[in-house]
Amino acid sequence: MNPQDANSHQTVWYKEKLLLFLVFFMSVLYSVLSILRHSHFGSNTWDLGLFDQMVWHYSRFEAPASTSMLLQNSLGDHFSPILALCAPLYWLYPHAETLLVVQAVLFAAALIPIFLFTEKRLGRRQAYCFVASFIFFWGVQDTIEFDFHPDVFAVPLIAFAIYWIDVKKWFGASLSILALLLVKEDLTLLVAAFGVYLAFYQKAKLGVSLVAVGVLFFYLDLAVIIPHFNSADKSYDHWIYQSLGTGPLDALKAVLKNPLLPFDVLFSDGTKIKTLFLLSAPFLFLPIFSRQIILIIPLVAAKLLANSSNYWGMGFHYSATLCPILVMASAEGLVYWRQKEFLKKGIFKSLLPAPTYILMINLILIPILSPWRNIEHARFWTLSEMEKTSSFAFALIPKDASVATQSSIAPHLSERKDVYALGSRVDCHTIKPDFFIVNRNLNCWPITYSEIDTCLNEKVKNGYKKIFAKDDWVVLESESYAGIAVQ
Repeated sequence: MNPQDANSHQTVWYKEKLLLFLVFFMSVLYSVLSILRHSHFGSNTWDLGLFDQMVWHYSRFEAPASTSMLLQNSLGDHFSPILALCAPLYWLYPHAETLLVVQAVLFAAALIPIFLFTEKRLGRRQAYCFVASFIFFWGVQDTIEFDFHPDVFAVPLIAFAIYWIDVKKWFGASLSILALLLVKEDLTLLVAAFGVYLAFYQKAKLGVSLVAVGVLFFYLDLAVIIPHFNSADKSYDHWIYQSLGTGPLDALKAVLKNPLLPFDVLFSDGTKIKTLFLLSAPFLFLPIFSRQIILIIPLVAAKLLANSSNYWGMGFHYSATLCPILVMASAEGLVYWRQKEFLKKGIFKSLLPAPTYILMINLILIPILSPWRNIEHARFWTLSEMEKTSSFAFALIPKDASVATQSSIAPHLSERKDVYALGSRVDCHTIKPDFFIVNRNLNCWPITYSEIDTCLNEKVKNGYKKIFAKDDWVVLESESYAGIAVQ
């Protein structure tokens, strides 16, 4: 970035050694933590195994099929073609760990626009407080701790979009915003929200265009593109707002008829209220007083108006897109309050170093809210005998063989054409893969281990033989596949 005039932002980010160190630090820290969690079989088919198989297919210039979802093309589940950007990395290292590193790097990349945006308003020292707050915010930690999801691509895109708009770099802003259309179908409404946001910067034509594009792609994704790729029933299966209506149009009619309906749904459960508090309290409720509230509202609504309780709380990746906005909005909200004369006098002076308080709050919340509580134990940093034995069991399954397994094992074997996670859409009794591999000590949701036992006993009676049994690992091989291997 070229130096600006005396009244504008002059920091050249690549000369900020501390910023570069924090980008590197966050990339390494969260890569190591998530890979260790994966090594302890804490990951799952949904979502790491699912997206690992998709990117593996992309790397082979194939449609992103998912055998665990029984989809010939996973774009029929969610529209996330941006995942194809990871394909070249699989030419170098085709494993699920690659996606975990990508996720950490994407979050780390968001530090650059967050720093530039906040440093412009509050100065270098306080900007680093906000950067550190982002690193340790529970929303970031929860997302990193939960497998992998394409939503993480939106994190730096959103942060850069806000920054580019702030410095009136409209091409960069437009590119970042439009790229959100490739991340996931629900972010089309965030694109529209960015259009409204641009009204504050006197860019009415660009804003109206983005609103139109966002609404148009919302319709196309849900009514045309995703149903086209959905080989199962040619429909969109992820409408989760039944409390508002059976679909977007039905929901719109219901809200127009009863404008208070969204508020009834929003405050229908204590978990939602708690989440609202935990999203805003670590930032001293400052985002409420910023222009970025326009971007926050649709994301919070999408999270808390859902019928699925998985969205309401703190877990998974459902707060990822909010993280950069909350931090940047806090800086703008703080500037708003610092302009109030009464805050510059008397006891209110103690409220002025808010960035320090925000960092302290996020640090204090780490032992309370962080999902990484186990890192203080030696067992988190070392593999158990059972986990070490997994490499011998996996080595028995060739890369070209089909395999069925439980959900926590599938992400370790998903770089292949056919990998089935038992339960959900996959019926253990009807599939006939080349191998079965299970472990009684590992999570097998959504199926029970007694069901798996029944299935394996049935398979042994019908053409499978046990070729490995150690440390609770059991591997069955189809006798027909063994015959092919011998030939």
